[in-house]
Amino acid sequence: MRFSLPGETGKIEQMAKGRLGKIVFWGLVLRLAVWPWVYHEDVKTYYWWGRFAHEFGLKGYYNWLDFGAYWHPDQPMLMILIVRAIRQLYLAVYSVLWWINVKIPLFPSKIMQWYFEEGNIYLIKLVWILADLAIIVLVYRIIKDRYGVKKAGVGAWMAGASLPLIYNSAVWGNVDGWANWLALLGIYWLIKKRRVMAAGLVLSSFLVKPSLLVWIPVMAAVWFWSKPTKADYVKMLVFGLFLVWVTAKPFAVGETFGWVMWVYREKILPGCMMWLTANAANFWAMIFGFTKTPDDIRLFGVVTFRLISLVTVGAGTVWVTIKLIKNFCWENIWWALATMSMLSFCFMTRMHERYSFPALVPLIILSAADGKFKKYYLGITITHMLNVVGVWSAVGWVWLEGVLSGELTVRLVSLANVLMTIKLLDEWKKKKIKKQIKLSYN
Repeated sequence: MRFSLPGETGKIEQMAKGRLGKIVFWGLVLRLAVWPWVYHEDVKTYYWWGRFAHEFGLKGYYNWLDFGAYWHPDQPMLMILIVRAIRQLYLAVYSVLWWINVKIPLFPSKIMQWYFEEGNIYLIKLVWILADLAIIVLVYRIIKDRYGVKKAGVGAWMAGASLPLIYNSAVWGNVDGWANWLALLGIYWLIKKRRVMAAGLVLSSFLVKPSLLVWIPVMAAVWFWSKPTKADYVKMLVFGLFLVWVTAKPFAVGETFGWVMWVYREKILPGCMMWLTANAANFWAMIFGFTKTPDDIRLFGVVTFRLISLVTVGAGTVWVTIKLIKNFCWENIWWALATMSMLSFCFMTRMHERYSFPALVPLIILSAADGKFKKYYLGITITHMLNVVGVWSAVGWVWLEGVLSGELTVRLVSLANVLMTIKLLDEWKKKKIKKQIKLSYN
């Protein structure tokens, strides 16, 4: 047994913090290197959502506000509040730059022109990049608690250099990082039995984007494992209702909670594209390609493809949840999150090309526990990038998009995703040991 010398623990902690700081710094550098050059049309949508929210107010935002030719909001209220806050930050910075522009003759006016035209959009991307940095820190903390600083550093580097994470935030400009960080931090705190705040973080994730609702069974399993008291249930309920009320009240028309159910049912959960696949390389693309085929078509005139997908994913989710409960351990928590993400991506209709993204961070964490999961992380990283670049190459290489979105490529990438998902279903930790989860509370 090795005994730590006086002051040695503190030195190790300082070295670990310094190493994490370097990883976060270089993760930021990688993202800033590609941040200024291009963005997807999604960022323009966020821009208009934030601008409309600022200029016209929030009451009736989902009900009667006319967005004209712009995409009507199909994301929850916290998402709208975030892009509205970014709009307000843009205007505040604009007023400062304008004062400098007027008072200091040497100030280059082209900066003012660029910021007027593009500043709001690039501020949005910058906020999404911050979510990546938060994920790097979280991955480090989770792995460090279980396996120490060396493996934590490897995991943090994997997150910092992850092409899907960089492409999603710094190139494409999408909000998925914040939704994932909130949910993963909530699960991490739940493992540490910080139950009420954990529940609030998970709920906040759903208020940014509902794409991680498929993780609810895992969250419920961890919640019950933590042996919550009656007081915890009461506190969770009160805090959750308060959080929803505070977030929704500025938007609500009529009774707030009834309005929340309406907006999720009518505006958010149905999705914006009622197709078998919205460019996701999954089971449906493997069979039908990227054709715009509605998912309400009935198989043999009896049951819709949408219902088939719901039943398939539902059955798979139940199976994964049972395996987690019967073999409850630290590793199986992250395995269940990654597996449920891929089940949803591969077999649910209406999936977008980016929605294999939630499987990646749990797979990074798992790779620290068992090297066999690195092949899944690498494989899904490759198929994810082939999928998103095939839909939008960022650099405008039409020929590349043509090759990657071609029928043969789409079906092969889809087949790879389906096979990895099926294989991943059998990778749960079969040996149950006592006191599987033992984490530090530093």
